[in-house]
Amino acid sequence: MAATYQDLKPDWDDNALNMGGTQQIGWYGSLPDFLTIAKPASAPVDPLEEYVIATPHVMKTGKKMHQIYTEVNKGELDYEPLGSEDGGGFKVTGKLFIPGDTTKLNYFANKVRQSKYIFLIPDADGLLNQIGTEGFPATIKMAKKSSTNDGVKGYECEVSAYMPHKLIYDAVVPTTPAA
Repeated sequence: MAATYQDLKPDWDDNALNMGGTQQIGWYGSLPDFLTIAKPASAPVDPLEEYVIATPHVMKTGKKMHQIYTEVNKGELDYEPLGSEDGGGFKVTGKLFIPGDTTKLNYFANKVRQSKYIFLIPDADGLLNQIGTEGFPATIKMAKKSSTNDGVKGYECEVSAYMPHKLIYDAVVPTTPAA
């Protein structure tokens, strides 16, 4: 598809927030729990929708995407360019901090090292970013931090994936178990 170029300037007239960081609630799903992983339309009506997933992911029976929380002002997404002039993509790194130290968090921290995921993380302004795809799933590493007596203990999470494109998810997040 031929590129569609436009003037690029901040959307100050549209009252864009342009605040950094992420919202406090995102979602994740284990790759084997997906029945169908949606993709962007192959020939979108609007060329600007080429990297937007507009149909929802479908989970297997009894499965859903789970919430993941990050403490306020601790969520971050970075897209580092990869490759040369003739090709490339992005290495996506997301940072989250989940306060607390429970058996549930301990179990998750031990299990996540062996699994592949898709994450949906909203920017501060609500744009839902997809990290991971079927071919390039996301991974997560968790580091337990005790902090100091005047701090907060919890888990630092690093979500990462190599992705050919930056994807926006603009569909319903499957948050109830599929029938």
